[in-house]
Amino acid sequence: MNKTTYIDIPIEVTNEIERFYYDYENYKDVITTCLELHKLDVDKSFLDSVIFKEYQHQASVAFASYNMAKADINKYVPQDGKTYNWNLNFSTSQLELTEVA
Repeated sequence: MNKTTYIDIPIEVTNEIERFYYDYENYKDVITTCLELHKLDVDKSFLDSVIFKEYQHQASVAFASYNMAKADINKYVPQDGKTYNWNLNFSTSQLELTEVA
């Protein structure tokens, strides 16, 4: 059975990760909606439009920011030679670590 541990994370760290996560998810939703709205277009010029390319760029920036913020979580993970899956609970600011067997 996998062992699960909970670690309190500073609220500032949690808030930053949560903000970047929601930024990325929002851009992703806008892009998905745009693609859905234009899926039947015979002319695919929308994909080359300035606005669509800007949304793609902003989504990439948000995704990179989110991943860099997530990397900060590593300093809270025990360096004991074990491998962990983790989940950050935004509501409780607790990091749930589950040891990978």
